[in-house]
Amino acid sequence: MKYEANYFALKEWLFDVAASDLVVEGATISDDDKAALIKSLSEKVEEVKDQCVAGKEDIIPNFPMDTIVPFIGMFYAAQFAEKIEMKDNFVEMGASLKHLDMLTDK
Repeated sequence: MKYEANYFALKEWLFDVAASDLVVEGATISDDDKAALIKSLSEKVEEVKDQCVAGKEDIIPNFPMDTIVPFIGMFYAAQFAEKIEMKDNFVEMGASLKHLDMLTDK
C-alpha cells in the first residue's frame, strides 16, 4: 500500500459562524439569543472534534457515519488505483487488473 503521509496534512482548526449568517425561520430571536445559539453550536462541534482526535469510543454512536463513509471508501480506492488525478471538483481514478497483479502473462 502506498501512502503519502503529508498529503493529508492537518490544517489549523477553524470553526467560525457569524451571527449575521444565522437565519432563523418561523420565529424572531434577539442578537443575544443568536450569540447564545452560536456559542452552543461551537462548543458542541469542538467537543465532538476533541473526542474524535482523542480516539474516544463514546463518540461513535453520535458520529455522522453517513458523512465519513464516502471518504473512507475514497481513501481505500486511491490505494488500489493505478493513477489518480485531483481536479477542482472531483477525483479521477484509473485501475486495471494488471495493476492489481490479477492477470498473468501466458
